[in-house]
Amino acid sequence: MKKVPWSQTTPIVNSCALSSRSPGFTIPRDWFSCIRDFDLWVILSGHAEVRSPGLPPLFLSRGSCLWLAPGIDYDLEVKEDGLTTAWVHFDLQGADGKILNPGQVEFPRPHGEILNSQMFEQVIRRIVLLYYEYRDSVHRHAPVALAAAAQLLKGLLLEFELAQARQESLKPLGISRHHHEVISEALSWIYFNPVEAVSAGVVAKKFGYSLKHFCRIFRGITGKTPSRAIIEARIEHAKEMLAGSSLNITEIADRLNYENAFYFSKQFKKMEGEAPTQYRLKMKMR
Repeated sequence: MKKVPWSQTTPIVNSCALSSRSPGFTIPRDWFSCIRDFDLWVILSGHAEVRSPGLPPLFLSRGSCLWLAPGIDYDLEVKEDGLTTAWVHFDLQGADGKILNPGQVEFPRPHGEILNSQMFEQVIRRIVLLYYEYRDSVHRHAPVALAAAAQLLKGLLLEFELAQARQESLKPLGISRHHHEVISEALSWIYFNPVEAVSAGVVAKKFGYSLKHFCRIFRGITGKTPSRAIIEARIEHAKEMLAGSSLNITEIADRLNYENAFYFSKQFKKMEGEAPTQYRLKMKMR
């Protein structure tokens, strides 16, 4: 029987919580063998060791993620600094609305590292809060809230799979999870501060890297140069101003720190395939 890729399924949250365990606490193999649905664990702090017969041990720390399913043969020991996790038990629903059993689902390897642990933690905490606020509620918003929790969970699962694929591709380049977190932060800073991000050198210096090293890891992770990302951020902000303000082309160019309106218009047309005035007219006609 052909398995369904889990990315084509819809999660249904059964239960979720935050849990803290003391140093030396163990979860025996027979506990894991009692799992009847899927289970996602995100390590928020501390360390633990997971063992499975015939496999090398897994060492969990903040940013580690476990995807558990019935039949997984583990035991776990919490290390000296304790362990805090967020977990979600869930089922997976197929396109026909039926609950799938584990044997019907094709899912990624059960252990991996999250590239953006801060985002992952925020989202899974939101899932827990939505579930506890609305799980037994008769409020008219409850179905919407629980559906939101399910979609947030699907986003995390997709992010988890993407992280595994990206880390495999980045290994030969010597790019670590820390590098990825720095570049994610740099991308965010560039987008929200396109005027301050005047060059790749300025961005590299802000994040504590030499220009050459920063450009190498930036391109390895994003597939583009920092200079390209800066241009794209400026053009995105220009599009917002063209569509939502009465500023003229010279004023927009000045606000985005372009040398002059001519250079701005030339770069905009190169990126968007049309002049800023044409773009503004098109948006007004919608």
